Amino acid sequence: FTTEEPPRGAAEESLRAREEGEEAVVYNERITWQKIKLLLQIPSNWLIVLQGLPGSLPWGMFFVYFNDYLQVEQGFSTGVS
Repeated sequence: FTTEEPPRGAAEESLRAREEGEEAVVYNERITWQKIKLLLQIPSNWLIVLQGLPGSLPWGMFFVYFNDYLQVEQGFSTGVS
């Protein structure tokens, strides 16, 4: 809203005009749901997506919550939990 978005691919070396006489290449590709559906038909792409799920968990919060759970709900001492 306050700034103008640069053209897609403007920072890509391969898309810039290399010499004065060349016309600059404009990148017009867009991600669509049809393309995503096509990509997810490939089993190895599902493996890539699934392996990323554990990495997106906030592990720090998980372990803090787990310690609190052991103390409050299970009655463990602070040192044991």
